[in-house]
Formats: sequence, structure tokens, C-alpha cells
Amino acid sequence: MTHVTVREVLGEPSTWSSVITASEDLPNMQDAFIMDIYCSGDEISMLTRSVRCGETLSVFQVPDPTLRERVIEALRPGESVIAALDATV
Repeated sequence: MTHVTVREVLGEPSTWSSVITASEDLPNMQDAFIMDIYCSGDEISMLTRSVRCGETLSVFQVPDPTLRERVIEALRPGESVIAALDATV
């Protein structure tokens, strides 16, 4: 399997929607940190917190189980979202 970045798998943060906030605005991840990661089936859920947006929960479909596991391992609680996106998986 070719290595890709987390950003290539999950997309740009400017395209993510949040299932927590009622706002239709897309969350700004510039100052966001990962709080927790959840996995259920082929979905990865990432809980983040930022000064600008507060808490957000974004859900991503990653059907490939090997790639999904590698992305989960790359997303560490306490890490900057922007830094995590540059990790190679």
C-alpha cells in the first residue's frame, strides 16, 4: 500500500462538518487540538476543541480497514489537528 498523509485520507479541515454544533459554518481547525478518537465500523470520529469553535465532532468514512487503523494510530489526543494531518500513514 502506498503511503499517504492523514490529510489525503480525511480531506482538508475546511471541508469537514461537525455533528456537535448546530451552526452550519464549517469548523476552523487552525488552533484546534484532538481531544479523542472513536472508531465504529468503517467510521472514524474525531473530537476536537479550539478557541474559535469550541468542541467539534467530525466523522469520516474510511472503508479500508488497514488504512483506517493507520489513521487512528496517527491521530493522538492532545496533538494539534493541523500537525496530525501531515502524518504519513
